[in-house]
Amino acid sequence: MRTGEQKGRQEGMILGALMSGKTPEEVAEMLNLPLEEIKKVQEEQVTANK
Repeated sequence: MRTGEQKGRQEGMILGALMSGKTPEEVAEMLNLPLEEIKKVQEEQVTANK
């Protein structure tokens, strides 16, 4: 359960940064996460909004 909460919070931070105009590369560096993770969350969001 805790892992899901943490993942949701992390995805929220990623989406918030992306929506504020940051590039995936900037978000990855800012949050110290792999670029692939940022792009995956970004793609999931685009798919969910269709």
